[in-house]
Amino acid sequence: MKLSIIIPTLNNKKGLKILLTQLKDYENVFVIKDKGQGITKCWNEGIQKAQGSDYVAIFNDDIELPKNWWDECFNNLKNGIDLLFLKQSSPIIFTGWFFILSKRCIETIGIFDEDMRYFAQDYDYWLRFKKSGLKYDKIDLNIIHHSSVSVSKKSVTWYKENWNNDWLALRKKHPNVRLQEQLK
Repeated sequence: MKLSIIIPTLNNKKGLKILLTQLKDYENVFVIKDKGQGITKCWNEGIQKAQGSDYVAIFNDDIELPKNWWDECFNNLKNGIDLLFLKQSSPIIFTGWFFILSKRCIETIGIFDEDMRYFAQDYDYWLRFKKSGLKYDKIDLNIIHHSSVSVSKKSVTWYKENWNNDWLALRKKHPNVRLQEQLK
């Protein structure tokens, strides 16, 4: 069984170093630099590089994994699970800082929608996943998630613009779905 790990990064050298040290025994680890094109494009680029893998794990560059993370994940995946994400994620959907997709999931649903560059792509994928009939599960792992976001006036403006653009793209694609967040 082949696992590929995708880590998008936006200049988080410290966090990336910690995570790569934890993943030193894994062969197929792809670090994809976000050069302003959005995390969704990074995820998709990583999925393309991981072709031939049975599973693709996508991790933020600001997490620390427990030592036994893969054993625990594999125990769930071997039961035919196609999407595995953390119980700490939203009660309704998964969030994009730690999740694992099966090859069957990627072949059935496809890649992430790049019209949603940073914030709504996981929700869109979840909506498509729910229609597929594939199986998902949540796992309780003790993952430490450090926020690598710095806050400035410029970043707040960037955040608002991208947040609104992504959720508007989601609303356009799924007009009949009641969104968790209200668009303002």
